[in-house]
Amino acid sequence: MELRQLKYFLAVSDTLHYGKAADLLHISEQPLSFQIKKLESELGFKLFERTTRSVALTPAGELLKKKTLEGLRILDKGVEQAGKIARGETGKLHIGYNSMTLHNILPHLVSEYRNRYSDVEIILSEQNSPELEYNLINEEIDLGIVALYGGAMSDELKYETIFSDPAFIAFPKNHYMKDKKFINLSDLAEEAFLVYSREVRARSYDYLIAHCHAAKFTPNIIQEAETDMALLGLVATGLGVALVPGSFRHILTDVIDYRMINEPKINIDVAIVWKATKYSPMLRNFRDIAKPQASI
Repeated sequence: MELRQLKYFLAVSDTLHYGKAADLLHISEQPLSFQIKKLESELGFKLFERTTRSVALTPAGELLKKKTLEGLRILDKGVEQAGKIARGETGKLHIGYNSMTLHNILPHLVSEYRNRYSDVEIILSEQNSPELEYNLINEEIDLGIVALYGGAMSDELKYETIFSDPAFIAFPKNHYMKDKKFINLSDLAEEAFLVYSREVRARSYDYLIAHCHAAKFTPNIIQEAETDMALLGLVATGLGVALVPGSFRHILTDVIDYRMINEPKINIDVAIVWKATKYSPMLRNFRDIAKPQASI
């Protein structure tokens, strides 16, 4: 039995006229009649009662018509669903992200993606970069949104920079530099620094050290913090200053002042990252939305 034969059968069952059915199918009546007889022979029962003047469905034909229409509806729905999967329009997308990206690019990207692909279930999980990259390699998540802090770290992963966040210095309110229009990193050589914990965010920690060394000083690190809000909270207490992404500059502004670093220009790049050997239509769609965004 072929799908073509079933379509021929449905055309005859709808018109109850071989000539009209042949016209609808854009074939001649003789091959249509042949295919119906062949189908009946394969099935082992008659589908139509035919006379010189009329064509009528047999009871078996009536049932087959009903079930064939049901089957074709299921098939059409299956084709539609398969197409959506092939186009990345449905499924489940597990995204790992660094907390820093919550303050700049992540909300915009996820909101835009959800607007375009509402049938995709998005699962978000906050992870530090080493954990996130490990989970990508082991296919526990599908893609990541990370702060690069100097570059890619694994040959098994693909990185694509989508956003560049200029670095700012966060000062306690009423710091003696509060009226200084331009801040150079070297101006901070005598300051007490608050930093992310090296145990939790080694790349961020090393990124600061490297830039300070390039500016001819070693930072006086007096305390470490594990989270963004903990770091800013320490700044707010007046303990010291911190290097932060520019997208933080609207947080706790009643107790913290922010100044962009004038020299050297320091940027904290944000990238999407995925396993090189695992590239899905959903990821392709997310990349299209995440095409490099403008720096804030």
